[in-house]
Amino acid sequence: MASEREIAFARYWEGKEGRKLTVDVVRDAYLAGWSDKPAPSRSSLPRPTFPILNGNGVSVDYQLVADHGGQAQRNHYQSVERLAQRGGLSWCELHAVLHDRAYQKMDQNTAIIECRALEARYLAALVTPPPQMNVEPVEIPGELEMFEGKLTKVVDASRSGWWRFHAHRDRDGYCDNPARGY
Repeated sequence: MASEREIAFARYWEGKEGRKLTVDVVRDAYLAGWSDKPAPSRSSLPRPTFPILNGNGVSVDYQLVADHGGQAQRNHYQSVERLAQRGGLSWCELHAVLHDRAYQKMDQNTAIIECRALEARYLAALVTPPPQMNVEPVEIPGELEMFEGKLTKVVDASRSGWWRFHAHRDRDGYCDNPARGY
């Protein structure tokens, strides 16, 4: 179940409140929204980057693009490493690779926002540890009960003691008389 904070941020992120989304707002807000720590600056993330064609030094996380290397190979007949050496991809081409589909011409602003949002989710997953479940063990009478300090499955609820939690068998199968001693 999502918290109120997560729902409010999702509305903000999706632009449902009519706010103008920019590349930096999406990245910083997403990282800050899912983590109690301040969003790390781009320089504090020592990760390799993948260049954007005609982007004046703009880049995205290299590993994000490398994870979709098969689609990059299908769309451009080159490896992700070779594409990076040759100057990268345009935003529209990158959008097609990251969404695992063939290239289709689209609005560049939409491609920028969707690629940056995908990158922000990817980086947030790296920064934010998964929530830890602190669940207290609960006894269920007749099914799970405490035995020797641990929750143990009840084998025979009609019995008591050790026999309640263990199937007592003799050499021929089930022992009707546990007093026999083996």
